[in-house]
Amino acid sequence: MFMPFATLTWVLVWAGLVLALLFRYGRRSSALRHLPLPPGPRPLPLIGNALDIPIAYQWLTYAEWSKKYGDIVHVKFFGKSLIILGSSKPAFDLLERRSSLYSDRPILHMQLLIGFDWCLHRRMMHQYFNSGNVDNFKSMQVAEVHQLLRNLHDDPQNYLRHLRHVMGATIIRVIYGVKDDELITMNQRVMKVVTQTLNPGSFWVDIMPFLKHIPAWFPGAGFQRKAREWKKDILATRVMGLAATKRAISQHDSIALQSITADMLERISNLEPALQDEESEIAENVAAIAYLTGADTVISTLSSFFLAIVRYPEAQEKAYTELMDVVGPHRLPEFSDRESLPYINAVVKESLRWQPVVPLGVAHATIADDEYNGYLIPKGSIIMANSWAILHDPEQYPDPEKFCPERFLKDGRLDPSIRDPSNAAFGFGRRICPGRYFADNMVFITFASILYTYIIRPPIGLDGKPAVPEVKMTSGSLSFPAPFGCIIEPRSSRISALIHN
Repeated sequence: MFMPFATLTWVLVWAGLVLALLFRYGRRSSALRHLPLPPGPRPLPLIGNALDIPIAYQWLTYAEWSKKYGDIVHVKFFGKSLIILGSSKPAFDLLERRSSLYSDRPILHMQLLIGFDWCLHRRMMHQYFNSGNVDNFKSMQVAEVHQLLRNLHDDPQNYLRHLRHVMGATIIRVIYGVKDDELITMNQRVMKVVTQTLNPGSFWVDIMPFLKHIPAWFPGAGFQRKAREWKKDILATRVMGLAATKRAISQHDSIALQSITADMLERISNLEPALQDEESEIAENVAAIAYLTGADTVISTLSSFFLAIVRYPEAQEKAYTELMDVVGPHRLPEFSDRESLPYINAVVKESLRWQPVVPLGVAHATIADDEYNGYLIPKGSIIMANSWAILHDPEQYPDPEKFCPERFLKDGRLDPSIRDPSNAAFGFGRRICPGRYFADNMVFITFASILYTYIIRPPIGLDGKPAVPEVKMTSGSLSFPAPFGCIIEPRSSRISALIHN
């Protein structure tokens, strides 16, 4: 059977467009190859700059390189080009304005081995967590934050555990519509696994993909054994979450019926039977990825917030004064108060800036050769925006090591002339975090509620003086404050009663 003439015409038109684009990029690429690469440390044969890249706190080394070589640095890593963007200008110029060229992602073979793909269902993630849809989750966020306040009141010593639990419980409730501590624990365990695979080069198989064909019993193939074990945990977590929602729906649970998973299951039920298995797997993946991309990032921000207000009590008192003026003494803060709380909003912004959760952002990759400021950006380069350096740029944020919400205020209002740190904190271009609106809401209502109800102080040392904790952050794809002690006390007996009511 021959193709209809009209259809054939469109096929030829599209084929011509594709060929024209390929020719254009190919011609452009060949024309750019004479350009120099961006400056950077001198590479060694074969291994490149592998010995120059530290195992821990890479963002600090990269920031020093940017001071020495400029705000765009090139290094070689076993034959692969790594481009480090050390300031906001190249990050926005390339990752935002030229996102069509810079929105690919490096292939992380360890993630493929464990059966995890961050971008597999990114469009569906945006569907559920876009700015218009996240309002549907506010009541659940408030309910879980109020439970956090009770937990802090009854067991303040374990505040870090309570912070981890409130975020896990909120996301589990939103995604699956259930309360299930075992499911939270399993997701937290899987999150620790997945974060180890985030950065390109974390495993040798990412550098030398042929290693993925080596059997698990072969000497040096420990990554294969890890991958096999981690894959089982990821699969078990996906299946367990979906099953929990199905059980709750069968019992006509109203919370489960409002969940993201319930919505996906209803959509699946309207499909032809042949498509339902595949779509069920997609539902499992989306639900699991939604948890894994949201929980630890917010937990880190909450932990950094506690560290900040312990070290900067004046910020805590200014926040409380504003809350009392707006909220009054008889209720807890609500989302409807937000527009009237500029200082609390400034605290949110400064917490995102002060200790960014993902110091090196999410890795991008180029789909074609490009030119920037007279330098060649080779096709296939890994692009890392140093979010830590961008958010600690003294030209944009004077005295960047200091926690100072006032930097975002002018005449008692948020100052639009100060760059919003959420741009760098949540990522750039098409690889921006799809859960950023949900996370922003969660951070706001948690900060406002805690600042309204509690005084948080440093513990008393052996010398009888306050032992103010140092700023020590962990190294990794996600960065957390090192554990520290603090004293958490309700502001009054009236507040205690309000918390438990």
